[in-house]
Amino acid sequence: YIAKKIDNRTRTVSPLRIVDIDKFQIPHSYTKGAIYLHMIDKIIEFNDLNISMKDIMANNVMDIGGGIGSILHTFYEFNQFKRINVNSKFFLLDQFPVSYIARQNLRFFSEQNVAIFNGGLLDDTNIYVIQNTSNKSFRNNNISLFLNSSSFQEMDNEQVLEYIDLIKSNAAENSYLASFLYPSFKKENSDKATIRILNDNFELLGWEKNYFDIYWGGVSGILYLYKIK
Repeated sequence: YIAKKIDNRTRTVSPLRIVDIDKFQIPHSYTKGAIYLHMIDKIIEFNDLNISMKDIMANNVMDIGGGIGSILHTFYEFNQFKRINVNSKFFLLDQFPVSYIARQNLRFFSEQNVAIFNGGLLDDTNIYVIQNTSNKSFRNNNISLFLNSSSFQEMDNEQVLEYIDLIKSNAAENSYLASFLYPSFKKENSDKATIRILNDNFELLGWEKNYFDIYWGGVSGILYLYKIK
């Protein structure tokens, strides 16, 4: 679905790494989002959880450390395709200048208005980019799904705890965190240290290993699904 939708845009910019899907082209970075959706679905199935993707994406969605926005855009298109909640807001949080690049990338590929979050939501905008310096002013935004791809384990513990506070202060009544971590035995980016912090604050529902190869965007690691509240 998304490959067909952004095929023309992909061919226009000719990114260095692309994936061919049924004769349609998609930037390599987009496959991570599709893989994460698959992994969440498998966690729900294998652990016999009494939830569905409709529950997980019932409200707003936020990607913490979302890079140029490919993963968030994939989740946005999935939500639109499945008609889960067409009024959901999608937030990407990162530092400048990555946040600036993310806004341009999201505007180009989604062909939607993408706004810098300045404290309020707009009626005609469903995708927002947030500067990481705005963390403390971003509160009560009814987010049912938080995403993080690897960056938690590349932060110090105090930073991770700050983002946990951000998650708790924006969580919807039923909310979840999907955190992807790669294996590392180095102290400065230990996945084990991150898991301990997340386990201390949230309820672990299950995990799934990434079995996809590098061509499809596969990165060796595990996606952990947590219930926030």
